[in-house]
Amino acid sequence: MHAALLDVPARQRAALALFYVDGLSMAEVAHAMETQPKAVESLLSRGRAHLKALLTPLKEAL
Repeated sequence: MHAALLDVPARQRAALALFYVDGLSMAEVAHAMETQPKAVESLLSRGRAHLKALLTPLKEAL
């Protein structure tokens, strides 16, 4: 998982970490990243999709 996270683009990875690891709200993540909540939604969506694409082949190999 850690290696896959390193392959996620930096802004997407930051949004994912602030939201899921640090438990910040969408508005708090937007403030921390100096962007709008809609942009955070997009970053999270793209970050999750990127992670899924990276992890699905590993899951299928198990």
